[in-house]
Amino acid sequence: MTLSRRLSYLCVISAGILAGVTGAGCPPVPPLLPNLLEVAQDQSELTTFVAAVQAADLDDELADGGPFTVFAPNNAAFGALPAGALDDLLLPENQDTLVAVLQNHIVEGTLLAANLQDGQVLQTLGGDPLVVSIENGTVFVGGARVVTPNLLAVNGVIHIIDEVLLPPENVVVTAAEIDELDTLVVAVDAADLDEQLATADPITVFAPNNAAFQNLPVGELARLLLPANRDELAALLQGHVVADELFASELSDGQVLTTLSGTKLVVEVTNGTVTVGGAQVVRADIVASNGVIHIIDEVLLPPQNLFETAADIDALDTFTVAVAAADLDDELATGGPFTVFAPNNQAFLDLPVGALDDLLLPLNQAQLVDVLQGHIVAGQTFARDLSDGQTLTTLSGRTITVNIANGTISVDGAQVVEANIVASNGVIHIIDAVLLPPE
Repeated sequence: MTLSRRLSYLCVISAGILAGVTGAGCPPVPPLLPNLLEVAQDQSELTTFVAAVQAADLDDELADGGPFTVFAPNNAAFGALPAGALDDLLLPENQDTLVAVLQNHIVEGTLLAANLQDGQVLQTLGGDPLVVSIENGTVFVGGARVVTPNLLAVNGVIHIIDEVLLPPENVVVTAAEIDELDTLVVAVDAADLDEQLATADPITVFAPNNAAFQNLPVGELARLLLPANRDELAALLQGHVVADELFASELSDGQVLTTLSGTKLVVEVTNGTVTVGGAQVVRADIVASNGVIHIIDEVLLPPQNLFETAADIDALDTFTVAVAAADLDDELATGGPFTVFAPNNQAFLDLPVGALDDLLLPLNQAQLVDVLQGHIVAGQTFARDLSDGQTLTTLSGRTITVNIANGTISVDGAQVVEANIVASNGVIHIIDAVLLPPE
């Protein structure tokens, strides 16, 4: 209890005893809990933080404002700043910068440690987001560890942290400070995308790590970095950037994102693991001043056309042969956009004996075309866009009906066993039966 609070209570008690009137002539009794500034002043490990608050003229705000949640760096955190950084911040001419730094530690409302959730994004008074992560019961905020939680005040709560949360830099500068993104930074520079990515706001960058670039075919990275291939490299990198700020908590299973290059990325979330365009997010929610970075383990190559995409999938070998036999390969390569419900190899094997062989005969090409076009719908329709009872008109003119039960999608009784395979001119959903025309 502070000295002023003790004196107020003594005055009230004395007045009550001597005059029989509680508090007569005494100053107002302060609340039982101290305010945020007083709580901080009572902590020996927050002396530097208190000095910074006073230098920034934020002491009245912490004393009388709020409620606030304050993530207060301890003395060791300030001591870990680069040499001279703290002294510079405390100079009168740098007060605006100091205010911005301190406001990056303050959130409106009272959030106890139990209220903080893994992946939660908090908005600070400075306008920058702070991402909460919880690992084995330890709470981190903006990457700083909460070492002493829940110091209650009448106008909020203080959590002591072990790092100073400096305002973030733009995505280019932020990436340059991360060792595992060295190759990406070189590539961004070679593609002349530095200024675009530094000034675009807001953006989400799915950033391949160094190992992802090393896993490209031999010589591919060196080829892409040649000045003659700058436009190709730029398009490749823009295929990793979305014009929106999406934290991990905002990514959902089946979500489709459009990149700056115009390509589509499908999000998958399975048991807490997030993949985007097939690449796994290995580190999420790195905050920058103009967006957020998620580090991924693969380079997202531009998609091929529908025919090439199907030809690269072992489970669609028979489908690919049938498409070529029907002379539909050019249409799937250059037409569209299309949504293709592609039967897998087993689906063709499940046809009556001899049926596939008959379909592949040149004299039955028109029949084969009719069968295959009954699996193709105009437009690019992802799994998330399909609804139970929806009817789709195929290129053959027939109608197929979508059914969704317990999260499983089927079309005319054929189950979708793999969805959302993105191509440059559409999307493929693999199904487990051939959709034959009605007799």
